[in-house]
Amino acid sequence: MFLSSGVFEVTVVSELSSLALAGEQTRLVAFPSLDAHHLIALRTELQPSRLSFIEGVTPNPENHWRKDVIASVNHLDEFGGSERYATSTLRYQETVDCLLHLYSQHALRERLMIAPTGSKMQAVAVGIFRSFVHDVQIVHPTPRGFPDPNNYTRGVGQLHLLSLEPLAAVEFRE
Repeated sequence: MFLSSGVFEVTVVSELSSLALAGEQTRLVAFPSLDAHHLIALRTELQPSRLSFIEGVTPNPENHWRKDVIASVNHLDEFGGSERYATSTLRYQETVDCLLHLYSQHALRERLMIAPTGSKMQAVAVGIFRSFVHDVQIVHPTPRGFPDPNNYTRGVGQLHLLSLEPLAAVEFRE
């Protein structure tokens, strides 16, 4: 049972679009999930030149199996030449660091498109990264539908406080 079913379309958020020139090489930075339809739709619609995958690692050792299953479901081993990284699904700083690394390695030669389809905290990391780096494009595989919440919501899990303290010392410049 997935939180969503199928993919209606890939939405390119115009407010979060790159100013890159048409015809430039593109790199899709994707966060694979248990629903392979997301990655399939992104690759089909966007036709990226290169791929980078940021795989989520849960803090709970009992759930570390998810990373391998998600890689298998999405056939990540079959994408020759792609880059694979692993970051925590909870510690957003790891994902911000990874995105900064990808940007420093590729932004001069390629237009970066980021699909924040990982964990909630990985999506927060993408938002924080985008607040600093404006020449990347945010894309979303829009779900076709959602099942009845009663089919997947069961109580409240552990709550986590998101500390943005590390960002307090950052000076924003336009």
